[in-house]
Formats: sequence, structure tokens, C-alpha cells
Amino acid sequence: MQLGKNMSKAILIISLFGNALSIIVAWFVIQRFGGLDYIFYRFNNPEVISNQVHRRSILNHLKIDSTDIIMLGNSLTAYAEWSEILENPSFKNRGIPGETLEGVRQRIPTILESKPSKLFLMIGINDLMYHDADWVLKKYENVLEEIYPMVVSTDLVIQEILPVNEKVQSLTTNNTEIQKVNAGLKLLAEKYKLSFLPLFDRFLDTEGQLKSSFTSDGVHVNAAAYEVWKNALQDFMSAT
Repeated sequence: MQLGKNMSKAILIISLFGNALSIIVAWFVIQRFGGLDYIFYRFNNPEVISNQVHRRSILNHLKIDSTDIIMLGNSLTAYAEWSEILENPSFKNRGIPGETLEGVRQRIPTILESKPSKLFLMIGINDLMYHDADWVLKKYENVLEEIYPMVVSTDLVIQEILPVNEKVQSLTTNNTEIQKVNAGLKLLAEKYKLSFLPLFDRFLDTEGQLKSSFTSDGVHVNAAAYEVWKNALQDFMSAT
């Protein structure tokens, strides 16, 4: 009888340990892919995920060479016709609407393998919709640590995240958090000896918001704003 009880206890303990381990693994996986809020967002917006898959398929099929200048990021990058805006066919758009740091982590090694001359990276606003600045900066540094050995012949330029306008519509992030991330990005650029492009202040109004004349939804920007971004890129290119 005692042996049976001991066996039952052992099985119970093993079962509880296994369940606890499964919960820990599941939590780790969920956090790695953006947290519960982001998982729910993906579940409730399957069309966004489908569009990302299609866009990624197209971009993976396109070639990159050592003369190319890559614009990498989310919808803010994806919605611009960079080669035409800058009147330079060397600029190639590798933005994907809805892109996150995890998505960039998966894509950027393949891009760097092609050894483009420059890569302008802007990412993080979608992550900030579900996480705080500290989480975003930690994830950003994880990406840089992973790709740093590959940044040899490519000038990787970290771009500041653009401001938002919380008065145009209610958002789940704000400019205080964005400024925290941007300050951290500058430090990361210095730590990893990467180029850094300040952009945030160029888009602000007198109240510290993204200019309302630049946006209709508080996050995405229009042609007038892309002219500002264009000027910043041209200034950077002229100075380097």
C-alpha cells in the first residue's frame, strides 16, 4: 500500500512539474512573438497576417546587390516609393506593413547576406503598441547582437521612430515612450558602432505631437511628411 501511495505521489509530482514546464515554455514562446496582446491582435486580424506573408514572399524573390540602399521597416517604410521620392534607383523598399522587431529579426540576415551598401532601419512602433520602451529596447538589442557579425560591408543606419499624434486618434502608445526608445537607440548605435539618423524632432508640431498636417490617423504619414524624411536622408547621405 505504502509503495502504491509513493508511486502515486511521484506521478503527481512529475505531472505537476511537466505542466509547470509546459506553461513556462508557452509563456516564453508567447513573449518572444510579442506577448498576449499581440497574439490576440494577430488572431483577430488574419488579413494583416495574410498580407504580410504575401509581401514577404515578393520581397524574398527580389534581388539585392552591393550597390543597393535598403529601406527596412514597417508600414511607414513600406508605403513610400523610395526610389522615386529620392530620384535614386539604388534605393530598394523592404518595408512590410505591420512588421515588428521579431519580423525584422527573421528577415534581416538574408538581406545582409547580399551585402547592400547601406541599410536604413526603422522599426519598433508596432511593438510599442503592445509593450513598454524597456521591452522594445531589449528586443532591439537582441536583434543587433544577432546580426552584428554580419554588418561588415554594409552601413547599418538606425533611424529614430517617428512621433505620433494622440489627438488625431486614441493610441496604445505615446511620444514619451517613443522618446525613451529613441534615446536608447542612440546609445545602442554608439555601443555597436552603427550610424544613427535622428528624425523625431523634424516631424513635431509646437505641442510635441506629430504634425496633424502630416497624418490622417495619428501614426501613418503623407507625402508632405515623406518630403521631410527625404530631406533627412539626403542630408545624411551628403554628410557620409
